[in-house]
Amino acid sequence: MGNILKCKFYIFKGLKVKNILPMVLTAAASFLVFKTQAANEDSWYLGAQYNLHEIDDNSDQGLSTLGAIAGYQYNEYFGLEARYNIGTSGYYHTVYVRGSKGEYKEDIDTQASLFLKVSYPIYTALNIYALAGKTKSKHDLTIIESRNDIRPTPYIMSYSESGFSYGLGLSYEVITDFKVFIDYKILPDLKMDPINIYSMNSLSFGGSYAF
Repeated sequence: MGNILKCKFYIFKGLKVKNILPMVLTAAASFLVFKTQAANEDSWYLGAQYNLHEIDDNSDQGLSTLGAIAGYQYNEYFGLEARYNIGTSGYYHTVYVRGSKGEYKEDIDTQASLFLKVSYPIYTALNIYALAGKTKSKHDLTIIESRNDIRPTPYIMSYSESGFSYGLGLSYEVITDFKVFIDYKILPDLKMDPINIYSMNSLSFGGSYAF
């Protein structure tokens, strides 16, 4: 037993630092490469976004939303992404109801989307991607009739629409795991009634962090 221990000791003693160091560095590098590849293959990410909406009946409507995104990247090319937004500003103008001056306000209450995301790298840190999925938006209309003899009573109508939505975007990895993005989406038509149907689109800016 003693001879075996001595043999092992001399073998270890014969391995100099300059021989061990490359082995350790190679093992560490292999681990880092494997970890990086695994992160690129699949990862969760969270982020935030700001959206500007445009409705074709009036280009002056300044509907905007602010929200969060959460997604899962299956590999370099495919992912699944959910977005949830709340309204931050709406469209406002003066109206006349039965000869009286009033106020009309339209805004987006909430908006939720679920997208399949297909990405393709066009440069080292720059990706182009396509989105396709479903979006549901809830809108609020408020009309306030102002009359001197009657206390103003707001008339509020809420309606929602859902359907297929799609778009294109660009993302750029500023630092490791952190990306900024911009995309343009075609959203479901805005149906105020059976006659008044308007197309709606959205321009989004945001950032996300993968972990």
